[in-house]
Amino acid sequence: MARTQYGSGMADYVVTPSDGLWGVAPPGTVVTFWDAAEGGNQYTDLLDVGDAPITQVTTDDYGAIPSFQGPDGVLGMWADAGGPNRVWITTRDLTSNPRTSLDWIVVTDPIFGAAGDGVRDDTESIQAAIDTAATAESGTVYIPHGTYMLTAPLVIPAGVAPTIIGSGWASVLKLAAAADCYALEMTGTETRINIRDLTIDGNYFEQTGASPSGGISAAGAVACRFDNVHFIACRDNGMYLGPQTGGAYGHNNRLLGCLFDNSEGSDGPGRAVHMDGNDENQIIACDFEFLGGSGGSGATAATMILDQAGTQFILGCNFVNGGNDTKGVRVQDAHSTKIECCNFDGLPGDNIYIVGQRNIILGNTIFSPGIEGTAGQASGIYLEYGTADNIVSHNNIRSAPGAGQSRGAIRESADGGGGSNTITDNRITTDGSWSYAALDLSGAGSRVVGNTGGGPNGDRPTVLEGTGASMGVATLVAGTVTVAVAAVTATSRIFLSRQAAGGTVGTLTYTRDPGVGFTVNSSSATDTSTVEYFILQPA
Repeated sequence: MARTQYGSGMADYVVTPSDGLWGVAPPGTVVTFWDAAEGGNQYTDLLDVGDAPITQVTTDDYGAIPSFQGPDGVLGMWADAGGPNRVWITTRDLTSNPRTSLDWIVVTDPIFGAAGDGVRDDTESIQAAIDTAATAESGTVYIPHGTYMLTAPLVIPAGVAPTIIGSGWASVLKLAAAADCYALEMTGTETRINIRDLTIDGNYFEQTGASPSGGISAAGAVACRFDNVHFIACRDNGMYLGPQTGGAYGHNNRLLGCLFDNSEGSDGPGRAVHMDGNDENQIIACDFEFLGGSGGSGATAATMILDQAGTQFILGCNFVNGGNDTKGVRVQDAHSTKIECCNFDGLPGDNIYIVGQRNIILGNTIFSPGIEGTAGQASGIYLEYGTADNIVSHNNIRSAPGAGQSRGAIRESADGGGGSNTITDNRITTDGSWSYAALDLSGAGSRVVGNTGGGPNGDRPTVLEGTGASMGVATLVAGTVTVAVAAVTATSRIFLSRQAAGGTVGTLTYTRDPGVGFTVNSSSATDTSTVEYFILQPA
């Protein structure tokens, strides 16, 4: 930015009290300029009307401050005439004054010079506007309709940063070719900002992958608000919420009514939101469509939301389609995240994928998992590894119409000690047959009750059965059989019935072995009947 003009305005007079009234100060009053209302540093890089260097100005015969040029890029200063207080003075070149009642800074103001024509590099212009707004309390940077090209990230100042607002999704911040950065970037120090009503175009088509790129890199974000932002074509992440420098967690940020779309052709992971070292965030009423690039592997592979921090709240969002077997929500080694009342429509990978504990998956609607991905691999909900104490309840899950396109409605693995989950009252409807089972559950000690569906009519109640489960069958050998169910306690109630008689039948009884299982005994030593059992635990 260039120097700007100060002085010679209608308000540019030095006044002093006299006999209880205010009057113009005497001619020749010396005025110095500072970067703070108290203390701070003096600006000494000034020029007079003849472009000669000066460090201060002197009032004229009428007590007026003469014309002079301020330091390069400085649009406002604190003036000190030797009295008890300094006053704020702004350049007369600025049509949108950062000290007006609205504190709005317009990036296309001539003093900043952003073009928004989709051609000119507007990075420095918009950065100057952000820096200027940061000097005003609660300053606001306004980005009018247009496409603003960026070759480097716009750095958001730490602390309470200015609000950045557009005129709607027609206000576009777009990465230039080979920018290989995020459009906006925080420093890692605790930062609070409100960004709303604009589009961020990650332009993955023209990024080289030399470094991560996308929408907003918000390391250190605390209590920020991102409302009605359209994130499009982001190579790595639309939004990255990360920790503060030094490792302290960021937290309590909100994404409301945002759209993330069109990254499935990216050679990066093409995610919408990645949360790592930043928890207790709210993602509400957002849309996620056609995401998931070909880059990344394992936990970093294609997924729409990747949660590696936990205690998130994902509510009322919509997930549609995607590429490269992308998942909807992946909770990775994290706990206590809530995924509620969301809609998942035709995702190619597992719609909800959990590696963690104490998460809640409630009241979601899931249509056609795997219809666009590798056939027979995607489940509606997958509790994958070490999953314990999760709640999966009141979800409505429907298979894809083609036979074998969807793996299963709910899948639970025993790997890593998986089990002790609550899987209840889910409604399962089968259009095309599942490639495995509608309920493919193998965790130990899970409570599985009240789920309906799995058949063509969706009316069959399902309870977990088999090894380690609360219901099953066992065959007596010489009048006895031991069943391993670790969930058995000293007060468990075990109901027995004879499914098929064998040998000389006798009266059936049982003994409990808490934490191990139970033993069924017949009064006949030659009883070889097949016995059904059902285990309940008193409240």
